[in-house]
Amino acid sequence: MAKSNFQFEGFEPTQDLKRLTKDIWWKLEEQSPSRSARTASLSKTDKGFLGKIRVATLDGEYLAETTADDATQAVEQLFHQIQGELDRWREHRNKAI
Repeated sequence: MAKSNFQFEGFEPTQDLKRLTKDIWWKLEEQSPSRSARTASLSKTDKGFLGKIRVATLDGEYLAETTADDATQAVEQLFHQIQGELDRWREHRNKAI
């Protein structure tokens, strides 16, 4: 399984959260355009958790950002959002072919 490149700020993630982010990171690598760079962060805030994922390609950037009361919920919401962004990239790519 791929190493998670999620950056955690302001808290120590549980083993379950680490496993979830590793799984999501692996899926993100599989679904992202080749030659893309990915960053992800999850920060503890006064109001819960702030999560961000950025996928940068030669064609542009794809971003997801969310807030949630629970860290797991934030990560799952992030992945859902970035999947939508990557789906739009695939649709655009397929129309250009």
